[in-house]
Amino acid sequence: MKKTIYSALLVMALSVNAFAEVKVSDKKSAKKEAKASSVVLSQFSSTFKGAEDVSWEVSSKFQKATFIFNGEKLSAYYNFDGELLGTTKVVEEYTEISPVALKSLVKSYPGYSIAGIVKYSTDETAYYFNLKNEKENFVVKVSPDGYASFFKNL
Repeated sequence: MKKTIYSALLVMALSVNAFAEVKVSDKKSAKKEAKASSVVLSQFSSTFKGAEDVSWEVSSKFQKATFIFNGEKLSAYYNFDGELLGTTKVVEEYTEISPVALKSLVKSYPGYSIAGIVKYSTDETAYYFNLKNEKENFVVKVSPDGYASFFKNL
C-alpha cells in the first residue's frame, strides 16, 4: 500500500517536472543537489552498477538519482527505506513505444500533438504523453496494451 501511494506521488511529481518548460539557473540548481541516504546509495549502486554522471535530489517525499546507464539518461526514484519506486526515461523515438499504445493514443486524442513522452517503469511499464493543442495542455497515461486515460492538466 505504501509503495502504491509513493508511486502515485512520484508519478504526479515527475509529470510536472518532465513536461515543465521552466529554466532554473545553475545557482538554484546547485541548492537542490543533495546527498541521498546511505541505504539508498547502497541500493542504487547494486542496482545500477556502472552508472555514470549521477546526481541526486532529495525531497520530502522521495530521493531521485539522475544518471547515465547503458548509454541512456534515466532517473530512479527511491523512498526513504531504500526501496526503488520506479525509473523514468524521456522517450526520443516512437519506435520505443508499443504500436498498440500509439494507435490507441491517436484514436483517443485526435487533433493533439505530442510535446513529450516519459516512460515510467516499475513492476509494469506505462508511458506518459504530454499532449497539446492551441487550447489545452495535459498528460495522458498509456499502458503497453493500449489503454489510454487522462492523467493530469498542465
